[in-house]
Amino acid sequence: MAILKEAFTLCRLPSEEELVGVCDGNKDDQVIVSFKSKGISVYKISNQKLLHCWSPRQVHSITAPVLWDPSNEQLIAVHNSTIIRKWTLEEMNFEEAKKKHVSVYVYGIVM
Repeated sequence: MAILKEAFTLCRLPSEEELVGVCDGNKDDQVIVSFKSKGISVYKISNQKLLHCWSPRQVHSITAPVLWDPSNEQLIAVHNSTIIRKWTLEEMNFEEAKKKHVSVYVYGIVM
């Protein structure tokens, strides 16, 4: 888990409402930043560099913080409250990620 000792700016926010969440990444010094419409970004904390990013189509809105699943080595996202997607860091296109439609609203994923 990344430990922050002092405040710094990792990335700019278009607005407060745009930020969905910040979670641990797949390595100790990485974080996953989830935005409603801007997509998902993985940053390395030590040098503040963007490592990966995925953008959903405009009709999709990320509705829960994106999490790293260490057991399957995949990212898990919820968009439009009823679609769960899973993909690896190597996959470049968010729209091609495996998806599962559910009949109830998903407000978050617990690992």
